[in-house]
Amino acid sequence: MKLALFSDTFHPQVNGVARTLKRLTHYLEKNDIPHKVIMPSIEGFPDEVITHYFLMKSLPFFLYPECRLAIPQWRALNHELNTF
Repeated sequence: MKLALFSDTFHPQVNGVARTLKRLTHYLEKNDIPHKVIMPSIEGFPDEVITHYFLMKSLPFFLYPECRLAIPQWRALNHELNTF
């Protein structure tokens, strides 16, 4: 089984979705379950775990500056998922 998870928020952001997704990915890593998280690029994201993540270019969302909107990169995303 392989999992591809799509999210607009992730650790180090502080909210329920980010915390739950961080717990889930920690479990997946601990149990050697292949996974890939597709999400907007965010400041403060640790480089050492980048193998499990695909960061899409993003822009701040004007109503919520702490949230980011991903800019679709269809070819790169298609390649990433097919490789995964």
